[in-house]
Parts: sequence; structure tokens; C-alpha cells
Amino acid sequence: MKHDKRIFVLYILPIFIWMGVIFYLSSGVSLKDAILHPAYYKEAIRLAKEHKMPPVNPEFTVFDDLLNNFAHICVFSILSILIYRYYGLIFVSILYASLYGLFDEFHQMFVPLRSASLEDIIFDIIGAFLGVLIVYYLNKKGKIHFVFPYQKLKKLKRL
Repeated sequence: MKHDKRIFVLYILPIFIWMGVIFYLSSGVSLKDAILHPAYYKEAIRLAKEHKMPPVNPEFTVFDDLLNNFAHICVFSILSILIYRYYGLIFVSILYASLYGLFDEFHQMFVPLRSASLEDIIFDIIGAFLGVLIVYYLNKKGKIHFVFPYQKLKKLKRL
């Protein structure tokens, strides 16, 4: 029983904590969506003046989009790595992380001043894929070592 709690705390809980972080981050208003929504933009300007903050720049560059895409890749790479640490299965890790990315974009459709984006889903999947492949490669080369508790539990249940 103590072993099960340890597996939960070390392997399963971090997955759900990271999912919670992703959910929290996607529940707020993105700067780009705020700027593109006229009513919110006016409110943002008013608050900036009131609190003596620098003005909001409504112009987005290619760099802003690249940064957003890179953030999606990093966040979902971490999620897929956490899933891979537990399961030890490449396909399952990519699938679960990608499905969560799909859920996250669906969730954003219901957040005021947010929207779902196919581009974000694609970069979530790319991140899930890259994260698992990098860690798989490092594990095979012996640079890192994962235990894969799910695989061990599955073997124990067969005995």
C-alpha cells in the first residue's frame, strides 16, 4: 500500500498538477485576444493609465506568434514526458498529451475573450511528440533512467 502511494505521489500526481497548470493558464485572457477585442482593449488602456503602467502594444509580430507556438511546444512536451515517465509507452504518452491539448482548446471556447485555435492544437501535438522522443532517446542512450511504474504494475498483476 505504501508503494502505491509513492507511485501516485511521484508519477501520477505530477501529471495532474501539470494539467492543472495548463488549465489555469488557458483560463485567463491572452494578451492577443484581449487586444483584438475592442471593449477589453479600452479597459486595458484605462487600467494602464490608472496604474501608471506602460501602454499595451496592439501590434503583434511574427516573433509574438513564434513565442506562443514555442510555449505550446514546451508546455505539452513537459506533459508528455510526465505521462511517459509513468507509462513508458510512446504512443500512449503522445495520445494522452494530444487529447489534453484538444480538451484545452475546447475549454478555451468557453473562456471570455479566448478562442480555440487549430494552430495551437497542432503545436500541442508537436510538443507532445518531441518531448517523448527526446526523453525516449536519452533513456535509450543511458543519459537518464526511468522506472516506468505502469509497466511493473502490469507485470505484477499477470503473476
